[in-house]
Amino acid sequence: MKHTLPLSLAPRGLTVEQAAEYAGIPVATFRRAASAAGLRPLLIGGKRRFDRADIDQTFFDRTPATDDASTADHWAKRLEQ
Repeated sequence: MKHTLPLSLAPRGLTVEQAAEYAGIPVATFRRAASAAGLRPLLIGGKRRFDRADIDQTFFDRTPATDDASTADHWAKRLEQ
């Protein structure tokens, strides 16, 4: 497949590995957090892809807008449930 997007334009449809990397967490943690948050991949052309905008909304727009430690604590508590 020839890539025609400029490097500055990130794709919206991400594999689970790419989605985890984008969120900055291990794949297993991303899977648990996504499941806990109700985030489901889209099926596009027989392939599962997570929408980058959905990841932003799920993991970043809903977390406390304070420091990183507070955000980490928030997600640690959500994953324990």
